[in-house]
Amino acid sequence: MTTKADILRSIREKCLDCCGDQRSEVAKCTVHRCALHPFRYGRDPDPSQTRGFARARVYTARSRGGGSSGGTTGDGFSGSGGGDQ
Repeated sequence: MTTKADILRSIREKCLDCCGDQRSEVAKCTVHRCALHPFRYGRDPDPSQTRGFARARVYTARSRGGGSSGGTTGDGFSGSGGGDQ
């Protein structure tokens, strides 16, 4: 299972790769539009915020290839998922 630490480590490695494997360049990074910029040090800048990554997988009949038996849908939410139907 992929953990938050694995994801942050991968982001750090990507930032190092982008900056020519120079730690000082990662710190000086000016590409603020990059989605990885806040995580470039390999740390979550706001660990109290739920981001939705590295969640435990929800196993359902649908995700295992079986039919839908109600209950939890493949996206982890209860109900039919139909909205205003």
